[in-house]
Amino acid sequence: MLPLLPFLAGVVVGASALGVYRRAKADPRVGKAVENASHTLRKAAVSGLESIQQSSAQWRGRIAGESVAADATDEKKAETTAANPRRRQARTADGKTKKESQ
Repeated sequence: MLPLLPFLAGVVVGASALGVYRRAKADPRVGKAVENASHTLRKAAVSGLESIQQSSAQWRGRIAGESVAADATDEKKAETTAANPRRRQARTADGKTKKESQ
């Protein structure tokens, strides 16, 4: 019984859409209303897509800028490490370095 519910809902929606379509052909007011609704929906879709496009362009710019900055930072770190390699200081049993214990 449960799998039939979506099928029945589809039949009802399809039948009502067919009724609207037939009335739209017969009555110019309904046809104008459907055309107006279609135009409004199309404008909303275009507006939404444009805002998504602008947002994704901004994120691409941010990500590209961060990756360039991250690459420059990594290169600078690599140069610093190559020029001055730091060694880990040995710690005593109490967890202090030799300099700290003196």
